[in-house]
Amino acid sequence: MPLELESALGRQCGRQSARFIVNQARQRHPFASLEYGRAFGSGVEVIDVPAWSSAVVARAIPNTDLRDATGCYPFVPLQRDGDLAAGLNSLRAHDLISIVLVTDPLRMPPVPDLEEHFDFCRAFKTHYVFDRSIGPINMSRRHWREVRIARRELQIREVIYADHVDRFAELYSNLIENHHIEGIAAFDAVFFRSLVDVPGIRTIAAFLDDDIVSIMMFVVDGDVAYAFLAGTSEEGRERCAHYGLYAEAIEHFTDVSVINLGGAPGVIDDPNHGIAYVKRKLTNTTLRSYLCGAVLDADAYVALGGNSNDYFPAYRGVAHQASGDPK
Repeated sequence: MPLELESALGRQCGRQSARFIVNQARQRHPFASLEYGRAFGSGVEVIDVPAWSSAVVARAIPNTDLRDATGCYPFVPLQRDGDLAAGLNSLRAHDLISIVLVTDPLRMPPVPDLEEHFDFCRAFKTHYVFDRSIGPINMSRRHWREVRIARRELQIREVIYADHVDRFAELYSNLIENHHIEGIAAFDAVFFRSLVDVPGIRTIAAFLDDDIVSIMMFVVDGDVAYAFLAGTSEEGRERCAHYGLYAEAIEHFTDVSVINLGGAPGVIDDPNHGIAYVKRKLTNTTLRSYLCGAVLDADAYVALGGNSNDYFPAYRGVAHQASGDPK
């Protein structure tokens, strides 16, 4: 069954294509590894959840001596047949008040199972995906005009991440400044250097002469590659570098069947956002991630003000409205 049809069915009944869950039990997704969790800082407590073959991080609840947990950015891969109840029980043993996470749309249990085990489960983001089983994109279309501009103006190729980590951090800092990024996604140079130890990272860079003007990181798990982070200079933006980087991955990563370019930035699933528009033009189907939350200590949750159904965890709702942090 083509992913396009499978995706539509999945949104209705939670089914996913079996080929996306092959080998999950043998090796963890890079985003599910303890090494990745530790990249968020030396003071971060990473909690292993073996029942999910994944990990989450604990965080202090402001103005209390209590803690809750969140999934690592950008999402938490969960085994399709993982024991959700056992994972939640293991988190209760850590004296956590709640857990909130975003699912990986390619590595998650059926939606009805999520709804059964989590107190809060809502559709979150549309992910723009290129699936080779559907067939190639017609590159003669007007949609690829920007790709041709990038390839004419720049030299685009895969590079070794460790060799260019400092340049990556520098270009990403430009993104933070230009787009006023705050909160968890405002990654610093220490974070980028820590990712050298995380398996599965592949990187594509765009060069203007000998200078990298745009760079993009992908994370590979089995037959899926995920676009993760990118940084671009003004010279790269003027030459449509992002188009060229995405297109290079689609054409160059022939050892994977599916490339997930992700969704619109921020907490709003806006298909008209410029980044979403770029991704949609270069892909051939969509999938959806879910925002899931579970109360682990009901009495403490209510005492903290957890009485709203509009945001999870409810006691962080006021801080969210002030900062724009997705969770």
